[in-house]
Amino acid sequence: MLREEGTVLAGRRVARSATVAVFGTARIRHSFVPEGEAPLRLDAGPEAVGLHAVRTGAVIAETAVGPRRFLAGDAFAAGDRTPPLALRGDVEVLSLLVPRDAFVGVETPRGGEVRVITKDNPLLAPTMDFIGRAGRAQSDEISGFTAYYFERLLQEMMIGLLVSASASTPVPQGPGTFLQAVAAITAQRADPALSPRSVARHLNLSLRQLQRAFQARSTTVEREIRRARVQHAVALLRDRSYDSLSVEQIGQYSGFAGGSSLARAMAAEGFESPARVRRTSRSGH
Repeated sequence: MLREEGTVLAGRRVARSATVAVFGTARIRHSFVPEGEAPLRLDAGPEAVGLHAVRTGAVIAETAVGPRRFLAGDAFAAGDRTPPLALRGDVEVLSLLVPRDAFVGVETPRGGEVRVITKDNPLLAPTMDFIGRAGRAQSDEISGFTAYYFERLLQEMMIGLLVSASASTPVPQGPGTFLQAVAAITAQRADPALSPRSVARHLNLSLRQLQRAFQARSTTVEREIRRARVQHAVALLRDRSYDSLSVEQIGQYSGFAGGSSLARAMAAEGFESPARVRRTSRSGH
């Protein structure tokens, strides 16, 4: 169980670290180390990125600006391996591990680097709440479709956290602005409320600054939102696992109002109709 705080031996708890849920390539891990026990290792593994939230106790890690104490409610991201961690008290950590290749256009920590996610980040609490709920889910009771969306939501929440963490100060104009905006769009593409203004707010930019960054790439924010949504919808249409979904549902799951708006957007991006894309992928042509 997610809240199990170590194994009890001879009346005392001992350190444990276990994967409590797996959704495709996303893994949720729960770690517990009683005070005075062996050091805690939170390595994400080869070509992976870990988001680690402290639930009890304190973790002290070396960051780019010196040692940082992470208390209950704090979080940090780290690459395939974490630096040595000092512990204070009974330490419990909930981790989300995601492959690095899921973070297209997003700068991620590498090696022993630690990226601080501040407690005042508005995305942190809802993200960790969802990770906790997902960790308690019974995998044998979840359909393949639900597991896919758990995986995508976990990935996109983590992308959103890293993007918002790097945008906690105004983002300078330049190539990085465009890449961060595209990453934010990708993370939120299924949200019907996604708009140029919401992307600008997410990156602490004015709408005009954001528009200029996209104009420099000969595109617009609206066009990239449409493109991201269409790419997601086309992937679902071509995947046999989602044949039970209607075109209307796929449109809604991809951020569109429904099937008609999806069809118009696909035509604007050079695709055939949703039904034809689905049929063609099944025929092998």
